[in-house]
Order: sequence, then C-alpha cells, then structure tokens
Amino acid sequence: MVVFLLVGAWDTLPQTPSGAWQSLGALPANALTLSACWVLAALFVLTYVAVVLEDLLAISRAWLASWGAVAMLLVLAHQWHWSEFFVATLAQSSERVGGLLLFLLAVMGVVQWMSHEGGFSRVLQALWSPHPRVFLLGVSVLSFFLSAILDNMTTCLLMLTLIKGRLPEGDMRWRFAGMVVVAANAGGVWSPLGDVTSTMLWLGQKVSAYALLTQAFWPSVLHCAIVLLMLLWGLPTTWAPSSAPCQAQALKAASPEGLTPSPVESAQSLWVFGLGLAAMVSIPGLTWLSDATPAVCALGVLAFLCVGVSPVLHLAQPLPRTAAMGQMLRHLAQIDLASVCFIGAILMCMEALGQTGLLGDWAHRLQELLHGPWNTVWALGLLSAVVDNIPLVSAGMQMFDPRVFPKDDSLWVLLSYCAGTGGSLLIVGSAAGLVAMGQVGLKFNWYVLHFSARVLLAYIAGAAFVGVLSRT
Repeated sequence: MVVFLLVGAWDTLPQTPSGAWQSLGALPANALTLSACWVLAALFVLTYVAVVLEDLLAISRAWLASWGAVAMLLVLAHQWHWSEFFVATLAQSSERVGGLLLFLLAVMGVVQWMSHEGGFSRVLQALWSPHPRVFLLGVSVLSFFLSAILDNMTTCLLMLTLIKGRLPEGDMRWRFAGMVVVAANAGGVWSPLGDVTSTMLWLGQKVSAYALLTQAFWPSVLHCAIVLLMLLWGLPTTWAPSSAPCQAQALKAASPEGLTPSPVESAQSLWVFGLGLAAMVSIPGLTWLSDATPAVCALGVLAFLCVGVSPVLHLAQPLPRTAAMGQMLRHLAQIDLASVCFIGAILMCMEALGQTGLLGDWAHRLQELLHGPWNTVWALGLLSAVVDNIPLVSAGMQMFDPRVFPKDDSLWVLLSYCAGTGGSLLIVGSAAGLVAMGQVGLKFNWYVLHFSARVLLAYIAGAAFVGVLSRT
C-alpha cells in the first residue's frame, strides 16, 4: 500500500528530469524524474528504519529488506514502464548482486568445511585464555591482520566461527563480535586486497599498495587500538560462570576426543586451517589467471576441498565414504541463508538507489558546503555508516581533480581509511557488520549503545593521524 501511495503522490508532482541522473550520462528518455528519485530515497529510508526496528516489529530483517528491495524495483519499473531498459538494468544489477551472494555462499562453505574438519580447534587453543581481556586481545589482533590478507567479510566469518560456539548468547558474545567487526574493517584499509574500497582505489590508479601500507597502516592500528582499549577497560579479569565456559569446557569443545588433542590431531588441525586460508587466498589469483568470475573460482575451491581433500583426510577412518560425505553436506547446510538473503536485499536496494544519481549529486553539494576536500572525505566516511561505501568511494574518485591530487596523494589514503572504518560506526554500515548480525544476532540498538561513540572517537583520531603523516 505504501508503494502505491508514493507512486500516486509522485504522479501529481512536476515530472522534471533529475539533473543528477543526467550528470551521470544516462539517456534523457530513460532519465528518472526528480520526484521519482525522492520516492526511491524515501523507500530506502523506510526500509532502513524498519530494519532498525526489527525487534519491535517482530519481523525478520531479511523479510523487511526484501520487501524494501521489491518496492524500490516496482517504482523503477513503473517509471520506465516495464521497458527493455528496465529489464536490462535489472539483469545487470541481479548479475552483480547474485555474483557477490554466490561468492559469499562459497566462502561460507569453505569456513564450514574448515570447521567440519577441525581446522579451528588448534587455533582456539592458541587464542583461548582464562582471562577475557587476553582472549579479546588475541581475537582482535588476528582479525586485524587476517583482514589484510582476506577481505573483511571473510575474516568476520572466520572469527565469528571461532567465538560463536565458545561464548553463550548475550552481552559477552556481542562484545567480542562487535570488536571483530571493528578490527576487520580497520585491517582491510591498509591492504589493496583487504577491502573493496581500497581495491577500487588501487585498481583506479589513485593509490599504490606501498602508499597504503606506509600511510594507512598506523592510522588503522590507532583506530583499532582505541576501541580495543576502551572495550578492555569494561571487561572482567576472569570469566563469570554465566558469561563464558571455563577453559576446560572450551578446550573440550575444541577437541571432541578429549581435553588435550593428540599430536596427530593438532597437526591435522593446523594443516586444515592453513589449507583453508591458502584456498581463500588463491581465489583472487585464480580470478586473475582465468577469465572466470570470483564466485566461480570460489565454488571451484570449495569443490576441491570437499571432493579432493576431505577423502584423503578420512582415509584412516572406518566410516564409509558415502556416510562421511553425508556428514559434510549436513554441515554445509548449516550456512546462515537468512543473513545471505538480508545482504542481497540491502544490495538490491542500493542498486535501485544508485539509479537516481542522488549519491553523486549529494557528494558534490557536500564539497561545496564543507569548503574543502579533506572535510568532504571525512564526511563521506561518516556517511558510509548509513550508505554503502562502494558508491561513495566511486563518487569520491570522480569528485577530485587528479591534476590537483595525483596518485598516492594523502587525500586518497584518507578516502580509503574513512570509507573502510566509517562503516563501523553502525552495524549496518559494512558487510562485516551485516555478517555479524546474521551470524550471532548482533542487534542494531545494542551496537549503537556500546560501540558507536567509541568508534567515532577512534575514527577522528585515525583521520587526524593521516593528516599528520601527510605533513611529514
């Protein structure tokens, strides 16, 4: 009903073509009217508010986001009269989002394979501590550096798998999950492979890998360290009986055969963990060497692990091969499809909103309002907590004159930092945060109360540090 009311309202408004859409080079015949653009923006805001009020509405966020995506697509279809242009645009958006979701499912499958083969048991032993602060420190450091090798979403999946079965549901698990999101987003800033936005800047010849490493590493460390120190201050020195299992229970959960795994089990666990990480790292290389998409390469890696590696690992077991394969398939079926659907629906909302051209138009107006490129980049980072950082970085790359800001200029490093860490201000501001919402049930309101202020302080400190480094 809301969709039809909005559609009827915009039909009564003057149908002026959107200047923002025309500035992006769209054909006048396919240009959205300004009123249609604002209807799409209103639908996006309504969807966002509904996701925030998920608990109050008692409706899954996946359903809410899906309804919002369908409503926005219906508005586009009405505006373009179900033309071939709409069908082509929908096909292109579905291909982009579908490829990402297929890649995400394959990566989740690799994580489930590592868990099924005991690949995390030895790592858990190395990280586990009877002191919550030491355990959180180890989880944060590992998340920070893993996200520079893998993407932050994959790192979040790995680390949440480590802590999900060890900490009961509630406040303590959410504290660890929130810190994983912050550390993973910060770690992806200083590597061209760690975050999509840094990869865009690297491939777009705005910044080199060396500049990211030398100019963005320490601001990212500072950002992560500030949030971590403030979080450590509020943690108890020992585990409370209701907040976490004791050390013996955690180690027993990590090694089902006993409290202390045998040397053979420990060696196999390390091999599985290393092989899983190597498999994920190989996906970009396979994509570069072949013409296949990242999703196809990820599915190929998953198939190799399940069909080629698992039978070798179970040669000494008396369990029939069909039974072992059935156990693995049941384990793979535990992938959280609800979170995948939620991410896909949000991305489709962003695809529809991107057709309006409002994001680029707002970015240019923001630059005029804030009187300076550095202030504009800071604001874009704050905006990335609400709006997907990919279109924001894309708009930022087009806003600034490359003759004034050449390759490896500090402004591009600042853009990488702000876009990567700004998404941690809100749990829905990054792919890692969306994964945390789906994997451990992290709530939006809880994250705002316990993390947003701390992340904002760390964000300002890190951005100021980038400015200091630019003057040295």
